[in-house]
Amino acid sequence: MRLFDKCKLLLAGMALPAVIGAADFPAFLYVKDRGSLMIDTRYEFTVSRFAPPDWKPSDQRKVRIAPGFPRRQAGTFELEGKFDGFRLRETVTGTGRDSFSWSMQLQAGEKPVPCQLLFGALNLPYESGVTVAVDGKPVAMSDQVRKKNVFDAPAEQVAVTDRFGTLTIRGKFRAVVAGNFVNANGNYYQLRLMPAEKMPDSIRDWKLELEFEGDFSRFDVKSEPVDLSGVFNRAFHDEVAGDGKGGWTDQGPEMDLRSLRNGMHDFNNIRIKVEAGDKACLVLREGETAQLPVTPKTAESSHLYLLHASAWTPMFPQPVGTLEIGYADGSREKLPVVAGRDCGNWYQPVNFSNAFVAWQGKVPSAAVGLYLSGFPLKGTPRMLKFTGAKGVWMIAGAALADGRARFPVKGQAFVVEAGPRWLPIRFDGKTAANSPLDFSGFRDMPAGKYGRIVANREGHLVFENAPEKRIRLFGPNLVGTANYLDHKTAEDFIEKAERLGYNTIRFHHFENDLLDRKAQDSLTIDPVKLDQLHYLFARLKERGFYLCIDLYASRRLKAGDNIPEFDNTGEFSMKNLVCISPAALENWKEFARRVLTAKNPYTGMTMAEDPALYALNLVNENTLITEWDSVRTSRAAAEIIRKRFREYLKQPGTPQPDDNVRENGLFIEFLQQLQADCIAEQMRFLRNELKLKALITDLNHQHQFTLAGLRSKLDLVDNHQYWDHPSFPMKRWNYPFCFRNQSAISLEAASPRLLMPTRIFGKPFTVTEFNFCVPNTYRVECPTVFGGYAALQDWDGLYRFAWSHGKPGMRNVNRVLSQFDIVNNIQAQMAERIMYLLFVRGDVRPAESAVAFSFKPEQIRRVGGNSRAGAYPDAFSRLGLWGRIGTLPEKTDRAGVLKVDPLENGWERSLPQPARDALETLGKTGIVSSSTGELTLDKKRNQLRIVTPRSEVVTGTGDAACKVMRVSKMNCYQTVALQSLDERPLTESGKLLLSHLTDLSNDQLQFDDDSRRVLRSWGKLPQMLEKGSAEVQLSLPQEMRVTPLQLNGTPADRPLETSYRDGVLSFRIATDLLPGGNLGYVLTPVNQ
Repeated sequence: MRLFDKCKLLLAGMALPAVIGAADFPAFLYVKDRGSLMIDTRYEFTVSRFAPPDWKPSDQRKVRIAPGFPRRQAGTFELEGKFDGFRLRETVTGTGRDSFSWSMQLQAGEKPVPCQLLFGALNLPYESGVTVAVDGKPVAMSDQVRKKNVFDAPAEQVAVTDRFGTLTIRGKFRAVVAGNFVNANGNYYQLRLMPAEKMPDSIRDWKLELEFEGDFSRFDVKSEPVDLSGVFNRAFHDEVAGDGKGGWTDQGPEMDLRSLRNGMHDFNNIRIKVEAGDKACLVLREGETAQLPVTPKTAESSHLYLLHASAWTPMFPQPVGTLEIGYADGSREKLPVVAGRDCGNWYQPVNFSNAFVAWQGKVPSAAVGLYLSGFPLKGTPRMLKFTGAKGVWMIAGAALADGRARFPVKGQAFVVEAGPRWLPIRFDGKTAANSPLDFSGFRDMPAGKYGRIVANREGHLVFENAPEKRIRLFGPNLVGTANYLDHKTAEDFIEKAERLGYNTIRFHHFENDLLDRKAQDSLTIDPVKLDQLHYLFARLKERGFYLCIDLYASRRLKAGDNIPEFDNTGEFSMKNLVCISPAALENWKEFARRVLTAKNPYTGMTMAEDPALYALNLVNENTLITEWDSVRTSRAAAEIIRKRFREYLKQPGTPQPDDNVRENGLFIEFLQQLQADCIAEQMRFLRNELKLKALITDLNHQHQFTLAGLRSKLDLVDNHQYWDHPSFPMKRWNYPFCFRNQSAISLEAASPRLLMPTRIFGKPFTVTEFNFCVPNTYRVECPTVFGGYAALQDWDGLYRFAWSHGKPGMRNVNRVLSQFDIVNNIQAQMAERIMYLLFVRGDVRPAESAVAFSFKPEQIRRVGGNSRAGAYPDAFSRLGLWGRIGTLPEKTDRAGVLKVDPLENGWERSLPQPARDALETLGKTGIVSSSTGELTLDKKRNQLRIVTPRSEVVTGTGDAACKVMRVSKMNCYQTVALQSLDERPLTESGKLLLSHLTDLSNDQLQFDDDSRRVLRSWGKLPQMLEKGSAEVQLSLPQEMRVTPLQLNGTPADRPLETSYRDGVLSFRIATDLLPGGNLGYVLTPVNQ
């Protein structure tokens, strides 16, 4: 088989019909002179022979053609000749527009011809996503197989399917799928077809007859636009977010489709007209419909194409809508438009099997797009009806075409493998004691030494018996079974955690593994598991770690819990049940009672009494505005909420919707009151009945300003944020995994910036879940972006999600990387050290200037759209790149905090002049510096610099200059950090740590293409470190020795070659200087 690039595909797809169309062969077929079949320009079917003693293959390229052949006539091809000791006769006959028959007969001379194998063959490229089904049953193919038959049996039909269509072969034959082979074009399997009867070792007569049928897309389709303007109801542009008027998705000017050009568009011969004005597209929510007549100009149309997309997209295979087609003969057809197949999200779009990203544009935060999807027609269409289903369905145009259009695809799959770019490494997960990477000396033990952690008047965490001591918390999440360890594994984890500088741990998703799985309810605790949790708690406390937990994250309710409203739908059903079901609330209380009041034999205290438990969250990620009808929460609870809201609207005194009061705003207000009542009762129970003294928080995700009133009543505010969290267009946690693969710096530090407004001034602020997820190629920016801006904002705690998702990862770190866990991720662990020094030690100083979003309850009532609306304006969040920002209720004031209302026109005029200047410069140049002058972000160069007395950090490519450090020739996206290890400024320090971060991946990790957005395989061991390099110059008063560090922190035997002239130390760094890779260097004076 031969693979052609996109240009050859285009030429071949357009030229072949002109060459062979007159011969009445299918347009996708070309028969070579020696009889091999080129199918759709991409597959070559040829007869091959293997024979001893050398087993070298021989195929039809060796045919000696008889005089007068081949004979090409209308609809037929005939060939005679000699092939490897046989007399060959081959016939190809066209049998229809898309089908042909093929037969070959081989006859030996006087003696049979030795043949170990003799078959017709089709090579199948594994990386292209080709699939094979034999007699309707799929054949499993894996890249782990090497030169082995994965299928071998008699058959009557084989279907080969790829992104361009399906080739079906029929007959009576023996089918073999063999692989995985390697040639110049990559890995491939081979489909082998041979006579059904068993072949002898030597063959006298061989005959095979096959019927071929192809259903392939085409480059040369003809199309006509369909006028949908009669049903259009929205504009592509939206000036005011959440006003209920649209356009597009009603998310405001920075989340609309104004970049789509109106007029005629030609998407690979699919011609669609895009309208302009206030009614330029059709936007449908669940149950909304639109219908119109159509009058095709030609009767040859076989496909209807939609230019469309969705928002708040459901999971595959749920529909975003239904397309109903009425035909000229009076019949009707309903077609579901399925998410993850026929349509996808307009935000960060990726291709699906019947949804090609035909148009792409940008909004400030990401790439956006529209899909073209084709639907086969059963006749001449006369009517189209569109009905919304899950999420929001947006239709921009339509067209009729005379076939299935072929769309271009990007190049070959992107596969990580050892070579010029990647270095195999093995990280044992340990940090050498007393090495430059051992940060254990920074902690103060035991936890509770100064009494409880409390909030001071400024809204920061301090100790009740030493209020002058402020503490910033930094640590990871332990997830699931990772919370239940034997003593040896627990001690191993604690040692690793303290050497990273961690001083806190969050026990997360711990409930299900704490319970007796045989019990009829979800409240019966397994005493063995409780003992393991208590031991880990006690040892962490002894070693100086402060703990926090969630009282509900994922506990699966059971029938024995006796909750009448529980309907066993949604894996996290407690999240919306607890606000509307008294029985669910009592169940939540009972679980809290059993966990918090159980005596820990290792501490002699309950968790409720123990000062090491500094905070707890009531229900994880439970904002009712998003979870009331989530697919992962209770369906019964959602229906109860709908019913109660309808009753609420009928009550006397309830405001009626008008220009200042939206029904959606009333719904948000209604949900907020349900949640406020629930939170108040939960806090009362914990404080009064369980005597809990730990800080209480809740509502720990989402960024809407509508949550500010609820959050202002909590002891501390907590939130979550991920950069490039995977999405799952087909099935959760199954391939393909989809990622943005964008830099947060290029989007103005979007990851921490989205969190900044949600802080309530006067309350401690923590982020108990954050991560820059594998395999995002820009995640080396995590410590610079998150650590730097968290310190600038003066936050109080950061928690990486996660250390490990289970006990296996705690015991064995020799594992492939996955999206979240850092237990086996040396790149992330090096980033933790950079963040520790920037944030916990406080090398980046907080901004003095502070601006608050002034929250007023009436703002909620003006919010249109749906309950998830109400985002803080981007213009306000960008202020966080200059100074501290957050929110304050209208009637609350804080010294030194300026209150503004960013929902009002002209609000920027009330900002101090330096803030306005910073925003103006950002808008004009893409560059913004913090009010402290220590952080400078350049979104156009995709670079962030941090310059402080004890730390200088650069993230980006090319060249960057700080005060002490200058970095040049950065050959790939990387972070270089120079930081003092002895508390003194860089120019006075006697011990410096230089960290050098590049991408880290797995061997054979595979994406669809080099955009690295659609992941098809996580790959295998070993892990692969990107080979990054840079030139470094340091302006220092003394010459220093630069010694590379092994991955565990042990210094190498020999230092680097350096040059020290005129007070400048120069040297080259590279991640492959040591055989096992290196991400750090220690600098010490040469005279010591």
